[in-house]
Amino acid sequence: MTSSRHEVTWWSASIDALGANGFEALAASCDDDEMARAGRFVFERDRRAYLAAHGLLRRALSHAEPSCGPREWRFSTGRYGRPELDERFRRRPRFNLSHCETRVTCVVSGTIPCGVDVETLRRNPGRAVMDACLAPSERARIARLDVSGRDAEFVRLWTLKEAVAKGVGMGLHLPFCELAFELEAAPRLRAAPAEAAGPWRLAQHVTHDRHVESLALRIGGDAEIDLTRVEWPDTRMTQAGREIPDHGAEWMGLPQSAWRAKAATIS
Repeated sequence: MTSSRHEVTWWSASIDALGANGFEALAASCDDDEMARAGRFVFERDRRAYLAAHGLLRRALSHAEPSCGPREWRFSTGRYGRPELDERFRRRPRFNLSHCETRVTCVVSGTIPCGVDVETLRRNPGRAVMDACLAPSERARIARLDVSGRDAEFVRLWTLKEAVAKGVGMGLHLPFCELAFELEAAPRLRAAPAEAAGPWRLAQHVTHDRHVESLALRIGGDAEIDLTRVEWPDTRMTQAGREIPDHGAEWMGLPQSAWRAKAATIS
C-alpha cells in the first residue's frame, strides 16, 4: 500500500528586515480592498504588518498556482471568519496566515487543512490568560519553570493551539483549555475536543529574530509531506554552517535549540 504525497510551502518574513523595497514589493501585491483596509489602521506598525502578511500570502498562492497573479486572488470568509479562496477559482489550495507586529508567516498546503501562528518570545501573558487557555497538564508543567521559562513555554503552547484552531477553521471559538500538548522534543497533541480530533502533524521553531512559529496540518502520519520553507525575500539561512535546501527539506526531529530559519520538524 502506497502513501499519498503532499507539497506544503511555509513562508515567513521579518518586517524589520524587509527594508523599504521589500515591504513595498509585498504591499504592491495586495488588492484595492486590502489597501483601503490597511489605511484605516491607527498605528503604522499594524498597517505594515497587515500589508506584509497579505502580500506574502498572495505571492505564496501564486507560487503554488502560477496561472493566477498575486493581485488576482479573491477571498471570502468561512463560518468563523476564516479567510478562504473564492469559489470562482478552479483550483483552491488550502492556506492560512498569521502576523504579529514584527513578523508575518503563511502556509499553502494543497488539499490539507492547515493553520499557522507566530508570536514574539517576549510576550508576557499574565496568570489569568494562562489559566484560561492551558490544559491542567500544561499548567502543572509551566508551574515548575522560572518566570522566563514560563513565558517561553506559554508562547510555544499558545502558537500550537492557535495553529490547530485555525486548521479546524474555528479560531478562538475552539476551547483552548481542552487542547493539551507535550513539548519534550517535537510537539505532540495529547488531548483535543471533538472538533479538533486528530490526526495532526505539527511543526514549530524559534526564528533568528526570537519569534515562535507553529504549523499544524490535519493529516495522518502515513502521508508523505514535502516541505519547502521560504524566508522571504529569497535569503539563504543556515543550520550549523550547512545550507538548508530550498526544496524538499526533511522533516527532522530536532530539539528547539537546534532550530534555524530554514529548518523544520514535524511529528
